[in-house]
Amino acid sequence: MKYYMIVAILLLSSLAFAANKQASCVIDDKSILSGSPSGVPQVSNLGLIQITCRVPGRPWPSDPKPGFGRFALRLKTVAYQIGDDGTKTVVPSFSNVTGGSDCGPFQISGECNEASLLWNLNIPIDPTEAIAEIREFDRKLEVELSPEQRQQAEAHIRDLEKHPDELAEIVRQYRPGNFVIECRIMDGDQLWAFGHVELEIVFKGRAFDALIGKLPQSNNY
Repeated sequence: MKYYMIVAILLLSSLAFAANKQASCVIDDKSILSGSPSGVPQVSNLGLIQITCRVPGRPWPSDPKPGFGRFALRLKTVAYQIGDDGTKTVVPSFSNVTGGSDCGPFQISGECNEASLLWNLNIPIDPTEAIAEIREFDRKLEVELSPEQRQQAEAHIRDLEKHPDELAEIVRQYRPGNFVIECRIMDGDQLWAFGHVELEIVFKGRAFDALIGKLPQSNNY
């Protein structure tokens, strides 16, 4: 785990230097199950992973030009899965900003010492595994479909395979493992601040387990 930490630091240091502003990114307490022996927060592969990034605020010009304005801060993330030997692999991930405070686009005057972004992280399982979960759920439903309905269902599944973001929303199940998430806070097209967050996703079940458990007993194997 120490080697993993060294790799993560080396990986992120160049971008942090380029940004010249540090973002403090932490996983919200309600998303944390516990901590690993090394202190890395552990989260469930089924629960909501909420993260807050705090960055220095963007001061408003003392004498702004007529028509001056700027965009709200945006977030770009990259997820690296860390292997047991310290190797890093970029894996598909999605981040969705749900709130925070900016005091940028709507600020008229004065200082803005800090801005924040509240966002959710999704590191989905492999699409082939997600499709298998959907098929297993359909099988346990024991729903009789006509040939035409079955053909439509298969066409929908093939379409989902081409749109992993939609598939990840249907099968809300995350990839277990150790991860480092790059957090890039963007001011328009410019990098405003850079940070990272480390976490371990632990397996706590499958996405459709709870739904299957609620099926009538006669529909279960």
